[in-house]
Amino acid sequence: MDAAVGEAYDHRVAKVRTLAVLAGTCAALAACGGSSKPTPKPAAAPTATKQAATVEATMRNIRFHPHRIVIHLGQTVRWSNDDKVVHTVASSQLRLASEGIGPGRTFSYTPKRRGTFAYFCTIHANQTGVLVVQ
Repeated sequence: MDAAVGEAYDHRVAKVRTLAVLAGTCAALAACGGSSKPTPKPAAAPTATKQAATVEATMRNIRFHPHRIVIHLGQTVRWSNDDKVVHTVASSQLRLASEGIGPGRTFSYTPKRRGTFAYFCTIHANQTGVLVVQ
């Protein structure tokens, strides 16, 4: 074996042995327990605000409110009909078509994929909205 190759090999072997000894020492120290005083727990890290499971929208004055709804995958949208006429919620992109939603009734939908989807009322051609699923 060439001297340079042998020396490089010896350094690698020494590093592996050193790491093995350190790992064994850490495992042994962890098994010993340590002081009889309880270790204080670190302060809880701030967490992200949990998203509401359902996002509310309304149908009023032959319009969807809000016009653009942004949700996260797993959330549900519930449209409430606050109008005096029947509406629907439909989207060819989502393969979604509600039955007629009478005044005071609701319709809920939980998307299965992310994207930006146009939706509309099949009864009122100008009643449209956008659902953004992140």
